[in-house]
Amino acid sequence: MKATIAINNYNYSSFLIDCINSALNQTYKNIEVLVVDDGSTDNSLELLTSQFSTNNLVKIISKKNGGQLSAFNEILRYVSGELIFFLDSDDLYKENYLTEVISIYKNNRDIDSIFCAHERIFSDRNVELISKYTSNKSLGYGVLSSYLNREWIGSVTSTISMKTSVFRSFMPINLEKDWITRADDCLVWGSSVVGAKKYFLSNPLVLYRVHGKNNYYNVKFSNDYLYKREISINKLFKHFSNASCIDFSNINVCELEYKSRNDISFSTFKNYLLINFKMQKSSFLKLLTMFKLSLFYIKCNIKLSR
Repeated sequence: MKATIAINNYNYSSFLIDCINSALNQTYKNIEVLVVDDGSTDNSLELLTSQFSTNNLVKIISKKNGGQLSAFNEILRYVSGELIFFLDSDDLYKENYLTEVISIYKNNRDIDSIFCAHERIFSDRNVELISKYTSNKSLGYGVLSSYLNREWIGSVTSTISMKTSVFRSFMPINLEKDWITRADDCLVWGSSVVGAKKYFLSNPLVLYRVHGKNNYYNVKFSNDYLYKREISINKLFKHFSNASCIDFSNINVCELEYKSRNDISFSTFKNYLLINFKMQKSSFLKLLTMFKLSLFYIKCNIKLSR
């Protein structure tokens, strides 16, 4: 099973070499490394050429600056692996990252996308563990939850991988000016809406650098930015509506998706009650599905309490 490691870079020359070496030094060896330099104005391209131009595992792709989504669109043209792993050029993989993740794909053929816990590495060398769950967890499907409630089932770019067939099913996205940064939203929501079954790996196998140039971490956003972001999200979901095949007339879809989630928390239960009322026009079908969801939630919690 070949893995493509897709690295997007813009003016991170001080981190770039370590980043690429962390990809090349994986214990899993059936890989290709695609590095998209997004029109850097520092010496990134010169470094790439001098360090990796003769390495047959690394393909250097130079393009005009267009932002993170434009880099993802460009990667689509070159990827040849069955799996695609994303890596920001200021982050690092631990050497056993691919080995552990690919073993999950191999042993669970129904899993389409995996994201893992990560460690934030600060300039003073302090480390902060970021983990959405305390243990490994199959997360099921999130088509309706993502499409109707904008649930974000994922994590930062460098922790995300997916089957390349899933990536191709919602890419390219012709909204590059809207997603110059934070295009991990496109990966997370896109994979959910097209029906990827997701899995969380609790082992923190990715190192996320915190430094003065992060585009998201610890950044305060203005009301103007947040307003424009909501407009961009709405446009993104219009794109996804064409890429997915959501059948809102199927009364079983909401119930089946909820059961796939392996999450019987009350918040998830409420989420699917809301989805049910958004989906169904018929009052009878709303009540019928609400009854089924409630019955499943009660049965699971009774079983858990025993």
